[in-house]
Amino acid sequence: MVAGGDAGSGDPLRDPRFQPFGGRLARHAARGPVSPLLDIRDLCIGFSAHGKHRRVLHDVNLHVAEGERVSLIGQSGSGKTVTMRAIIGTLPMPPAMIAQGSIIYAGQSLLDLGPIERNRLKGTGISIVLQDPMTSFNPVLTIRRRMEDIIRYADLRLGRSGSKAAR
Repeated sequence: MVAGGDAGSGDPLRDPRFQPFGGRLARHAARGPVSPLLDIRDLCIGFSAHGKHRRVLHDVNLHVAEGERVSLIGQSGSGKTVTMRAIIGTLPMPPAMIAQGSIIYAGQSLLDLGPIERNRLKGTGISIVLQDPMTSFNPVLTIRRRMEDIIRYADLRLGRSGSKAAR
């Protein structure tokens, strides 16, 4: 998932915060309380089928700062795709139901947005790459090239002349 803002040069090895051992980026020093760009609190999601309701996600919390990149990693069936689809508004409702919690993006509740407003954010403010590599990536292209194409498309949708992917 990439959530808004300019996430950087695109090359983590050139990022001044890169720490060679472990390949991780150092966090910036705290600058006081900052509201996250994406803030998910106590999200619970269930599904109904054959007259029965089953809760599949319990109390999901996620806070993403502007420019931060996040990967959800977990076992098959652990709720990664359900969480991401709840964020971008593509969960089929019904049978899905958000039982409780909030999803706030840039200070606005995504759960209160209609389909048109939600669609404006897809690919421009929030993007996801689903776990199925056969439908997510072209094996001939590198992941970097594929992500550059996604960013270029978002820039075109936003009417930007210079793409972030070129930077």
